[in-house]
Amino acid sequence: MIKSFFKILLFRFLFLDTVAFYGKDLKKLVSVSREDGGATLVFERLLSRCFSRGDFLLKITLPPHTGIRLLKLSIDYGSGSFEEVHQIHLNLFGRFDTVVHFERPPAGIKICPVETSGKDISIERLVIKRLKGGEVQSAKETISSAVSAFPAEEGSAAVFDPQKSKAVHLPDRFHFAVDKCLYVPDVGFMVVGWFFSPSSRMSITALRFSVDGREISSDLNKMVRFKRKDVYENYKDIYRNMEIDTGYFMLIPFKDKIDGFNRLNLEIFLGEESHSLEMSKQEVEKIPLDMRIVLNKTYELCGHAVSRIKLPHLFEVMHEVFSSKNTGFSENIAPEYRNFGMVSDDPEISLIIPLYGRFDFLKHQLAHFCRDRIFKDRRIEIIYVIDDPQIIEDTLNSCEWIYRLFALPFRLVWYNRNLGFAGANNVGVKIAKGKYVVLMNSDVIPKESGWIEKLHAKFSDLPDAGVVAPTLLYFDGTIQHVGMYSSFRPEYPGLLFNLHYYKGMFLDLSDFPEHIEVPLLTGALMFLRKDDYLKVGGFDESFVFGDFEDSDFCLKMKKLGYKFYILPHVQLYHLERQSQNLITQSMNYRHFVTLYNSYIYTKRVLENGLLEEINREVLV
Repeated sequence: MIKSFFKILLFRFLFLDTVAFYGKDLKKLVSVSREDGGATLVFERLLSRCFSRGDFLLKITLPPHTGIRLLKLSIDYGSGSFEEVHQIHLNLFGRFDTVVHFERPPAGIKICPVETSGKDISIERLVIKRLKGGEVQSAKETISSAVSAFPAEEGSAAVFDPQKSKAVHLPDRFHFAVDKCLYVPDVGFMVVGWFFSPSSRMSITALRFSVDGREISSDLNKMVRFKRKDVYENYKDIYRNMEIDTGYFMLIPFKDKIDGFNRLNLEIFLGEESHSLEMSKQEVEKIPLDMRIVLNKTYELCGHAVSRIKLPHLFEVMHEVFSSKNTGFSENIAPEYRNFGMVSDDPEISLIIPLYGRFDFLKHQLAHFCRDRIFKDRRIEIIYVIDDPQIIEDTLNSCEWIYRLFALPFRLVWYNRNLGFAGANNVGVKIAKGKYVVLMNSDVIPKESGWIEKLHAKFSDLPDAGVVAPTLLYFDGTIQHVGMYSSFRPEYPGLLFNLHYYKGMFLDLSDFPEHIEVPLLTGALMFLRKDDYLKVGGFDESFVFGDFEDSDFCLKMKKLGYKFYILPHVQLYHLERQSQNLITQSMNYRHFVTLYNSYIYTKRVLENGLLEEINREVLV
């Protein structure tokens, strides 16, 4: 999915004085020279339709003697104050990884341990040296130049020049403009623009669209309004009572099959009078029917400026049109596969592990699996599903020596596209031969042997169990997952978010019961019957980027009367991404997609009357 990585910065920290970048109580970092293995910072620009223009991959490596497990990253956009945007956990390789979104060039960046409260140095205090060229410049200058083309801040986007919009101007009475029109085949037109009446005496009573004379119905109630600061700034000196919510977004369904068109006409009715705007096909941008692209375009055009309280309305308009267009991609996939060693023909359990972006966790998992008796007895079929065309060749080549190293048979499955978390699991389960399936993330590492046998035994003891799962820990021993529930949050009215019990806490689980019924379970590791998975249709592939498929899957299982159990005493490590705060972080494209997925999930919870069942905030 990621088309390319363009490495913007790769540099070593060089400190100007004796105040450490990570806090004054960590002076030992300053005394470590570059040659002796000091701290390393890497920024990589992520160029992909999956990421917005301001997304960077940040990797930080610290000397092992620091003992730091958790970092706090804060950004100052020029206000003089730093706002915390990420908490970054140490991963298996002693590195801190996160995706940082810069909305615009930052004035400062701070990175420090959350355990310390010492003085932090912003990027103005750093000197960096590029790998190529050898020139030395301030980090502020380098990062500012790298992100200078990023979108403006939320709610104040100057996306278009109002003076260049295709518009109807009735001075002192009414102004209506179209900034952008997109055509999605088999769906319709997405139109973004602005309008206002200076005196508030005139309002739109109807809109009529036509494509080469064929009329399209439109519904004013499905128009979403949002802030357009650029329009406000352009007209505020002319009209004293100028409003700021002048932007609009409309999605006009048009399912007729057309290879092309010559003219798109928009007729605006203001009571008894009407005015028309005409656009040629050259003025209409055609985009493919791919929700990742559609959501990216929506975010760029208006999504970052729509107020939080209006987001459900925007998502409702989109979902109503796109809901039937974005499902079941894996059904048309004919995967290829290759066995490494003699894979069992009659396994009891099939282990499904999707691979995306990186495949190096594979060898760490196999290193643990090969020491576990149940794997040696060939009762388990291991299936790795490559969900990233860019890593197919490298993964195949690496698996040759990995198999020779561990002598543990496994199957590698691949196809030439990215289906996402849901699609990859659906492909894997369909070809699995076991009665039971274990769905496992590639960054889940066993803490000890025997974990699958314990899951299997407990599943057999609980006749009403639909899914059982182990406790998942961060690598520092804190809780990542011991069950989860869904709850509304005041920050985003009307949207449900999944919350994990005791997440990030050090907790002694020895006094907990052997199993606990929970409202929901994460898809990072699930044990269940293959037939049940297929009976409910597997994971829903209409979710974008891997949000809410697991909790949505639990909803479908709940409708069949099944229950979910967590086993506190069976524990594995999960090196889950820590970069995304789904509730409080500022808006970016990835966060916008999460909110869209949340809308779909919330809608299904309410339609099925399951809110009370999944909203239990106390575990035990």
